[in-house]
Amino acid sequence: MTDPQSILSDLWAQGFTVDLTEDRRLLVHPASSLHDRQREALRTHKREIVSYLEACQAASKRLQDELIHAAMRACDYWGDGPEQRKEMRHDCINTPDELKPQLLQHFQATYCEAERGNRAGNQSTSFNQRPIGQGAFR
Repeated sequence: MTDPQSILSDLWAQGFTVDLTEDRRLLVHPASSLHDRQREALRTHKREIVSYLEACQAASKRLQDELIHAAMRACDYWGDGPEQRKEMRHDCINTPDELKPQLLQHFQATYCEAERGNRAGNQSTSFNQRPIGQGAFR
């Protein structure tokens, strides 16, 4: 148990949460349940764990930004107004992290392809042909 990912995986598997504060401190909950070897691993590898968590946060932020951008392209396609765009942003932000890659792939496949078809003059759906009852995620 020497690399950050395995240290964190071990802690998560045992029900601990590990958070990174803005001032780069690790918060482990419940800290009172940590065993001595776990505390030592956290102390010894703190720098690597912090760097790993920062990289994970940055990747998560990039994914969320890409997802929102792709979702706004879907809003463009459907002619959505400010309220629908706000709802779409909210839905994207609140989508569980493990589902965001699939949703991004859906938006990219559906609306990038539609844009290419529209540019080529092959528009198959006009802006006013939105299916009835369609929610924020199309």
